[in-house]
Amino acid sequence: MHHSRTESRKKFTELNHQAELEFKANPEKYKRKILFLGLLGYGIIALLFVLALGTLAGLVWLCTFGLAALIILVKTKLIFLIAPAAWLVLKSVWVKVSAPQGYELSRRDYPLLHEQVRQLSKELNTANIHRIIMVPELNAGIAQTPRLGIFGWQKNTLCLGLELLMTLSVEECKAVIAHEMGHLSASHSRFNNWVYRVRLIWHRIDSSLQQNDSIVTKPLRTFFAWYSLHFAGYSFALARFNEYEADAAAASVESKRALASALGLTEAMATAMEKQFWAQIWQQANTEEKAPSDIYEQLYAFILNYRQSLDERDLLANMNTKTSAEDTHPCLKDRLSALGFDSPIILKSDAEANAAKQFLGDNLSVLVEIYNKEWEQSVSDDWQAHHKYGKEIKAEASSIDISDISNIGLEEAHLWLNANSQFNQGELQLATLEQLQAKFPDDNALRLHLAKHLQNSNIEAAETLYVDMLDDFGCREVALGELIAISEGLQKTEALEQWRTQLEAHYDHCDKLDAKWSTIDKHDSVLAPEFDAQEVAFLQSALENQKNVKAFWIAKRELPQEITTAAYIVFIQTKGFMVNESKVVNALTETLGAKFAVFVIDKDFQHKSIIKRTKKLGMHFS
Repeated sequence: MHHSRTESRKKFTELNHQAELEFKANPEKYKRKILFLGLLGYGIIALLFVLALGTLAGLVWLCTFGLAALIILVKTKLIFLIAPAAWLVLKSVWVKVSAPQGYELSRRDYPLLHEQVRQLSKELNTANIHRIIMVPELNAGIAQTPRLGIFGWQKNTLCLGLELLMTLSVEECKAVIAHEMGHLSASHSRFNNWVYRVRLIWHRIDSSLQQNDSIVTKPLRTFFAWYSLHFAGYSFALARFNEYEADAAAASVESKRALASALGLTEAMATAMEKQFWAQIWQQANTEEKAPSDIYEQLYAFILNYRQSLDERDLLANMNTKTSAEDTHPCLKDRLSALGFDSPIILKSDAEANAAKQFLGDNLSVLVEIYNKEWEQSVSDDWQAHHKYGKEIKAEASSIDISDISNIGLEEAHLWLNANSQFNQGELQLATLEQLQAKFPDDNALRLHLAKHLQNSNIEAAETLYVDMLDDFGCREVALGELIAISEGLQKTEALEQWRTQLEAHYDHCDKLDAKWSTIDKHDSVLAPEFDAQEVAFLQSALENQKNVKAFWIAKRELPQEITTAAYIVFIQTKGFMVNESKVVNALTETLGAKFAVFVIDKDFQHKSIIKRTKKLGMHFS
């Protein structure tokens, strides 16, 4: 049974709330329930393995009776049904967890870092850390990769973010590493870590099964969808407690003040990097054709300067955030309170005490250069597209005189607004926006610009404008996202639930549209297509280039109005007898796909009624 996002979220929240109450009342009883749930999942998987392997073994055994038994299995098609089904079951529940990827920080090249990790492992009584890798993010974590799939034998990897090391002092960085290693501490959280791994396994099994949409896996999909939700929801309280436990473990071997400083600093830095540094970098794409080749030198300088100029307002801004019902990590205020602090603190630190400089040493410049090149390559296409678009709209908008609204058309208004936003040319005049919106009252693009402008001065008016956009499918997601943000900021609980539910319903509807787009059903309707001369010539040429296709009919799919891209069904007639018609179908799909969204079918396709309608209403090419 499929549940909507809202139903799943409410059930998850209900299980989470129930678990928190039981955990506070009787922690040991609560853990026994989780243990039972975890073992239930393992038991189901063990049963599936036995049944699947037994089925395959049984088929092999029957075949040993001779050619007659094999002929019976083939003629009745049992072997073609049972063997793939058994293999699909085995494949679905055997989830391979890939090791995290990053730059390997070897013991030989980074001895100080490895020595600190070894010492922390000893003090916290943790499992061994087998690898330390560098990733670019402002983050750190422990990744456990089971060598034997669901049966464990973990390989532990410590992932350290370059941006994190650039941000923290050595003392703060050690506290963060101690927190991450606290998740492996035998004295603190062995059972919790097992639960964490089981949560991850069930989630991946559920995801794997949902991708195998067949009759064989339907019972498994139903069970694991239910099981994954219940295990995740019920064990959520323990996962959140595990974060407090890891903080406590870190505070037992490192300075509480250093950990508190790291927690407050990383949250403030994440906001500053997003809203100041990266926003400014992408503004450069308007005037610079190529992305910066020294991005991490620039970022490092920004981080060091921001830390020195950090004031109390930057720190307190994150103290208003409450612990989310969907996040295992408690909010900053709750974590600081558990450590004994009423407000965030930042320890004084100079550039020489920076963790990146101390732990990475002379290799820091090597790593910076590696990530410079990776970043430059990863954003190159987007950067050039951004630059080209900015150049074009700036040229087109330069001739628009916005002072005379009466002579401005809708297309010109959009162009002027986009250019103004792209080049960040100061605040738009409220009066200008209101005049444009009054002239084109039904245009949601103008309404969106006006609403965003009003959010800082008249939030109630902005809310009204966003609500007015909800009937427009193209604007609904953005409008609901802004309404959710406003309700969170104003702590309007009822409104927040209302908009969140509507956004979830919107995403559920989008899922149905995606399914409609990617599949065809025997009840689907088709229409006669309308092609211009150039398109007809393309279709005729596509047929002539397919030597195995004798003819095809193409009809337009009748899709929900929210899907604005035209799509077509193509029924092909092949030349003579074809052993592998799927190869012909794929070839024509690729050719036609250069110009049209098509769904190519052949005579063996199961929906004969669609073929009949396509031949009747479609355009014929031969």
